[in-house]
Amino acid sequence: MNIHARSFLNSRLVSTIAIMVSLVSASVQAELKSTFAKVVDSIAKDVIKEDGTPGMSIAVAKGSEIIHAKGYGYADITDKKKAKSDHIYRIGSVTKQFTSAAIMQLVEQGKINLDDPLTKYVPDFPSPGENVTVTHLLQHTSGIRSYTNLASFMRLIKEPTTHQQLIDIVSEVEFDFQPGEEFRYNNSGYYLLGVIIEQVSGQTYADYLKDHVYPKAGLTDTGYGANEYPTPQHARGYMLANKKFKDERYMDMSRPFAAGSLESTVEDLMRWNYALRNGKVVSAESYEMMTTNGTLNNGEKIQYGFGLFVGEMDGRPMVQHGGGIHGFSCMMAYFPDEDVALAVLTNLRQGHGGQITMNIAKELFE
Repeated sequence: MNIHARSFLNSRLVSTIAIMVSLVSASVQAELKSTFAKVVDSIAKDVIKEDGTPGMSIAVAKGSEIIHAKGYGYADITDKKKAKSDHIYRIGSVTKQFTSAAIMQLVEQGKINLDDPLTKYVPDFPSPGENVTVTHLLQHTSGIRSYTNLASFMRLIKEPTTHQQLIDIVSEVEFDFQPGEEFRYNNSGYYLLGVIIEQVSGQTYADYLKDHVYPKAGLTDTGYGANEYPTPQHARGYMLANKKFKDERYMDMSRPFAAGSLESTVEDLMRWNYALRNGKVVSAESYEMMTTNGTLNNGEKIQYGFGLFVGEMDGRPMVQHGGGIHGFSCMMAYFPDEDVALAVLTNLRQGHGGQITMNIAKELFE
């Protein structure tokens, strides 16, 4: 056989193998989609039937591909509008990873140092504010009392606030512990991180994310939430009271601010998760810091990085964060060993978004 014939046959062999691999890959992907769809459909329908959740949207991604995205139940029970995968929900504390990513962008630019004291940005914050660092704020180890735990929070939830007004309220309350001594989930820290982003960037928090964060992930339906529901694409939020759904339409979004003000869709959250962990929003080094367990003053590790919980589910590494806000409950989780991401958004304050996410994950990985 001459060299040209051998080369031709080798080329044909390589092409044939490539086609076969492609067909096998497509077959595996189709099987994955079918399996994921069955698991998610079953769990979602059971939850709506048994718990009475008005509606939810769920997405599952494998690698960069969204394998399954679908709505269940109703996004609006009054108008009987069925939930879809592109419905927009408030995401509560899932906001925190967006805030953390913005901080890390500014760290990469040399505009913020993680060891900077809070008093560099809020000079009048009382002692021991001078010992609180940006890292403490990111990891919920500052000791500052969470403003959402104060009696005034629920009373004032429908009224707008300025940064100074809220800082004054928090400043008057004694620290829960000395900075770095404990982990205690804290919305005040993330509110203050939003203030720092605004001071350093010269933009509002909402505009900074719109200009520098969302575009890097290709997000089209994510943004700072409105006080009401401005479009038909927005799911309506509810709470369960006396076995009836009560509309939780209104809250002033200046209150949750950088701790919980954002809204999104499940598909956008899948795009976000992929972009964040693949160096499109922050550097690989920054993402590693975001997903590394923090350390207390005594050397004890905590299950939190920067804006993300870092732990395990049944022995599987997991990076996740849930969110709860008036009318909504949600969770987003990523399992690095399986390269699978999940997002569950519900339009019920008692919607158990986190438990639904975990139930789906356990079924998928059995």
